[in-house]
Order: sequence, then structure tokens, then C-alpha cells
Amino acid sequence: MNTAYEELWQFAACFFGQDFDLDYSTADEAVLDFAPEQGSEAVESLLAEIDRLLSTSLTDDELRDLWVTQLHANYDPRDDGLTYREWFAHVRDLLTQAKAD
Repeated sequence: MNTAYEELWQFAACFFGQDFDLDYSTADEAVLDFAPEQGSEAVESLLAEIDRLLSTSLTDDELRDLWVTQLHANYDPRDDGLTYREWFAHVRDLLTQAKAD
């Protein structure tokens, strides 16, 4: 586990694990399930980690390595036409909107 991104690891493991495609029809559905399942503190922590991640100069290959290799997620946003950076920004936007609702 990458301890710099503990909440992101939890998010990857619980919502984008090996049965991700059996549990959810879309990645957005999995993201939106995170907020009610984990609560506001976890959402705030995840948003902070995503903001920190997006403020780095990591390349898309490095973001992929983090998401797939280090955090063991089984979802590739490139399958939906997004770079990893775009996808993390999209996750941030979805969670921010879910938090406001």
C-alpha cells in the first residue's frame, strides 16, 4: 500500500477491486457509491489526497502505475477515453458534487 494515499488505496480496493465490473455498470457509479458508503470524513480525506495527487507533476504513466500497480485498482480510465489525470479530476468533481447534494 502507498501510505501517502491511504484513502485513495481504500477507494481503489473497495470500489475498483477485482469485482468492480460485476458490482457497478460504470466507473461513475462506483465513485458515487463511495460518499454514502464511507461518509463525509472519508470523502474529505479522499478529496484532499486527489488534490495533492493532481498538484504533482506525475506523468500519466506514473499515475497509472500508482493506480493500477501500487493501489491495485482494476479500472483503466483510458477505456472510457480519459487520461489518468483527467479521470482523477473527474472523480474529484463527482465527489465534490455528491458532497454538496
